[in-house]
Amino acid sequence: LDMRPADGSIFDLESFDYRVQWPGATGGTVEIYGYQAGGGVLTDSFSYTGSSAPATMTLNWTNLESVEIRLQQTLLFDNFVISQDNAI
Repeated sequence: LDMRPADGSIFDLESFDYRVQWPGATGGTVEIYGYQAGGGVLTDSFSYTGSSAPATMTLNWTNLESVEIRLQQTLLFDNFVISQDNAI
């Protein structure tokens, strides 16, 4: 999953929600990469199981050009909290 504004503007990613699409699915690890304006890469990850409850991933990343979410199984994502208030 790749995210970037269509107009190329800089943004902040505060958080997003996720949950397993199919109960009982094989668990895995999700890797998240935030590519910052002017260089620099932020990274984070989380693991989940097929019985994981819905959860929120809080990042509070700023000055991003794009975000890449790499996953091994199908998860559902929702409620991305994005702002441009503090972007350079």
